Amino acid sequence: MILGSFLLAGRQRRAAALVGIEAGVLAECPVCRDITDRSHPERLPEADRIAEEWLQRGDARLRMFRDAASVKRLVRQLAEESDIHCRCEKSG
Repeated sequence: MILGSFLLAGRQRRAAALVGIEAGVLAECPVCRDITDRSHPERLPEADRIAEEWLQRGDARLRMFRDAASVKRLVRQLAEESDIHCRCEKSG
């Protein structure tokens, strides 16, 4: 049960990150795969629109979410928690 919740949370974070990446709010390092903040909070409404669109379409990437509000909340949380530099950039 705990493992299932842990795995679901990871899939939800990844799906929300994909929404943020599509909107230009977040970025993914092609080397270390860290999710970083692109410092574009003005693009959050675009992330909201993408989340709504993907859910209405029944996109498989967001099937574990019940509503758009939870996706939007998680995209914002990822943007707040993420640094502007990935592990590669921090290590030199």
